[in-house]
Amino acid sequence: MDFGGLAVFAEAKDTYVCIPLLAKSAQPPRIEITRVQTLDPTLVETQMRQTDCTVPHDRFSREAWSLASDAEVAVFARLSALGKPLGSIVKGGMYRGILSGLKEAFSITTEQREAIVARAKASAELIHPCRGGEDVRDYFIRPRDEWIIVLPCGFTRAALEASGTLSERKAWEWLSDKHPGIATHLVPFERALRARQDQGEFWWEFRPCDYYHVLDGPKIVFPDICKRPRFCYDDTGIYVTNTAYFLGTGDKYLLALLNSRVFWFCIRHISIPFGIRAGEYRYRMFYQYVETVPIRICDHSKPDEKALHDQIIACADRMLAAKQSEAAATGHLKDNWTRQIATLDRQINALVYELYGLTEEEIALVEKTGAAE
Repeated sequence: MDFGGLAVFAEAKDTYVCIPLLAKSAQPPRIEITRVQTLDPTLVETQMRQTDCTVPHDRFSREAWSLASDAEVAVFARLSALGKPLGSIVKGGMYRGILSGLKEAFSITTEQREAIVARAKASAELIHPCRGGEDVRDYFIRPRDEWIIVLPCGFTRAALEASGTLSERKAWEWLSDKHPGIATHLVPFERALRARQDQGEFWWEFRPCDYYHVLDGPKIVFPDICKRPRFCYDDTGIYVTNTAYFLGTGDKYLLALLNSRVFWFCIRHISIPFGIRAGEYRYRMFYQYVETVPIRICDHSKPDEKALHDQIIACADRMLAAKQSEAAATGHLKDNWTRQIATLDRQINALVYELYGLTEEEIALVEKTGAAE
């Protein structure tokens, strides 16, 4: 009996509970699987007596247990055979949002940023637009009046390396002189900043990080947990926090595939449900799951595949623009953009189905189990 992400035990909502019943007796060749969709006392017992599918014993291995039907497993195996793992395509270029150790100290508003920059224009280079995973939607990042002060580990020493031995007092004097607005802002947080684990050489610096340059360039960002695909392209230098991840690529072909129902079908076979929100299962988008999703690579020497690749990118570009227009519109204009977005979404999914060569039966299965519940 699979309860998915339902919180059967009220005190263990975010804990994955498994209760195996062991019997020293002959077992049938296939195991009956029941998917329980509700904890409603009037319905749960009826659901528990039903059988949704059966699976062979070899689906329960040391590495993982699979409760998917034979048809779902066959489609997933076919998709995997046609694609390459995402991790190999981006060559490990998947990163976690930055960790400051004390977000409230470094997070500021536009008004605060302007006041800081007014005292020293050079400080503008250390302040970046900031978003969390909750702000990242499919093809769109919600606007937010939030910026983050980023003082990398080694930043202060690098600026004063010619001075020889560098004391904290001397380093702070330099920061206060060159970036007085930032220094003034951080003073009230000094005690808490000294106590945090994530910090650099000095209490005002971030922990070591070697991928700031990736944040500054084109990238694909997504949240750490979601209930449907939420990948967005960004080339505006937005810095994401630790509730989001990002890929060090601005490939819009990849963006479209990651927002498709094929991707969601695959991630549901790889990741694990993490509770229910608004009636839908959420799934973890951690690296060990997302890196294994199979991505079909087009052979550009074949005209039909190149044409398909270009059509997918064109649709992704139109979707990005449509999402921006929808967010800015009101009334009937907003409704028009919403309908256009739904049409584009269907077009992208149809192109992805064609890309993977899925049959009508396989598409129906992906539509059924690859969409959000």
